[in-house]
Amino acid sequence: MYKITPGIFAILLFNSPVFAAESYSYLCSNQGKERIISVNYAKKSANTPCEVVYTKDGKKQKMWSAESRENYCEKKAQSFIEQQKAWGWPCQKQISAEN
Repeated sequence: MYKITPGIFAILLFNSPVFAAESYSYLCSNQGKERIISVNYAKKSANTPCEVVYTKDGKKQKMWSAESRENYCEKKAQSFIEQQKAWGWPCQKQISAEN
């Protein structure tokens, strides 16, 4: 019988096209101020093309995008989220009404 370890489970979960194709965002906050890091997909059936959008003081800025590199946006967003945390901005994944 095969056993699925937590590491293998995470790989299967995060590499799933259905999971990856759902746009999502993180809300980062510090002293009453908010920042939003969003990963947006053009189609729900594919994880490319995608873009990472950063919202600060109500102004949106496209940080990264990819046309065909799978997992590019996810990796860039996660790295940026870790950077925000290191700067004292705790981040929480937001539940979308679309999901």
